[in-house]
Amino acid sequence: MTSEREDQLKRIERQGITDFLESLIGMKQEIRCLREQKDQISQQIISVSASKVTGEVRGAEIQDIGKLLERLEDAQERVVQKMIELLDKETLGTLLIDKHPDRTTRAILRARYLVGSSWKHIATGICGFQDISYPQKIKKEALDYLAKNTTMREIVAEARIKRIIK
Repeated sequence: MTSEREDQLKRIERQGITDFLESLIGMKQEIRCLREQKDQISQQIISVSASKVTGEVRGAEIQDIGKLLERLEDAQERVVQKMIELLDKETLGTLLIDKHPDRTTRAILRARYLVGSSWKHIATGICGFQDISYPQKIKKEALDYLAKNTTMREIVAEARIKRIIK
């Protein structure tokens, strides 16, 4: 686990600022999909268990429950691993976003990348506008600023120094 985590941190160090932040959104979507797969397997287990009680077998044999339980365990492990990776990335994302000097800009970046808010929600809730082009413009300027003033290698090093990640 430690060497796998170390490899992940090394990959993050090589990423650009924009790629790193966009990967947060992608990872959250991936976790949602993994959870859906896990839930589907759980439903299959319930279905097979119910068929055992009623004596009706639809689509799955009773002995398949062992295979389904193995698949469920694997699916749960994948979700846990991705969640651990996401927690590290969110910690690094917070450190990165906090490097920007403007409070409103930090709020926009947090809402988009850490919370996963839509541009519409950010525009109306944070900026007070209906048009999403304003927060998108602020985001682009912020990413340019961050790219000029820091690197992901520096962010990972800071997190290690602060002992936020190991």
